[in-house]
Amino acid sequence: MITEGEKKVYSELFHIVKVNMEAAGQEMIPLEEAFLTTVGIAPDTADVLQLRRLNKKGLVQASFASILRRFPDEGAIADWAKKEDMPCEEYRIKLITTLVNSAEYKQKGIRVCNNIYSSAQKQPVQVVVQTGYAGMDRLVKIYSRMPKWMKKLAKKILK
Repeated sequence: MITEGEKKVYSELFHIVKVNMEAAGQEMIPLEEAFLTTVGIAPDTADVLQLRRLNKKGLVQASFASILRRFPDEGAIADWAKKEDMPCEEYRIKLITTLVNSAEYKQKGIRVCNNIYSSAQKQPVQVVVQTGYAGMDRLVKIYSRMPKWMKKLAKKILK
């Protein structure tokens, strides 16, 4: 997530590029809100909770940029525009699950976090800590983000 100061700088940069593109007869593809949402996310990560704050048009652009690392082509924009009469939450679910289940996404190696629409998403394992080690909270946080196979391995090692 970016700070308000950083957001202002990125917004100013966006407007400079937009003006220059319009002067060159080109159209600025991303919406400002989609651009500002994607600059605050780590390069190898897409955060669904950040994306779901956007309106439908911004959601399409930011989701493509975050999950597939490209902006949607005209065909994709037209396809998703046809679905804009869907209820917002249903639209979000359909878009995010479609992108995450695509072959293109699987090739990119992008980590999608906070995906509240994933049916495969499990609740993090609760770890009970009985020591007074000051860094234990950090270790628990790291553990909760580990893939399932790594958690099993960690449990075997700790037994």
